[in-house]
Amino acid sequence: MRQKTKLGAGMVPTDPDDEIAKGRIALWLSPEQIAFIANEWRKIPGDAPQAVKQCWSDIAFRAMTALHRAGITFEPVFPRESDAYHLTTHRSGPAKAGR
Repeated sequence: MRQKTKLGAGMVPTDPDDEIAKGRIALWLSPEQIAFIANEWRKIPGDAPQAVKQCWSDIAFRAMTALHRAGITFEPVFPRESDAYHLTTHRSGPAKAGR
């Protein structure tokens, strides 16, 4: 990751009050931690519930956007099949979102 010193052309800094009005809170992470999150969503199994896929997609999008807005070049890492997460079942039934 390479870091620049200012926002890209035409970008407007995030308005904290606007974000609070949308029900969002700040989460301060290092660029490396944000890149980790942005890459993790690619490990979600294809048979995961749609709600899980959508949640991870939204988180990854916001993570990549945060890096972009900070002027940091993000180079995605694509996992090997062996690195992917796999759903398992419990005695109570198949894995479900929120459990």
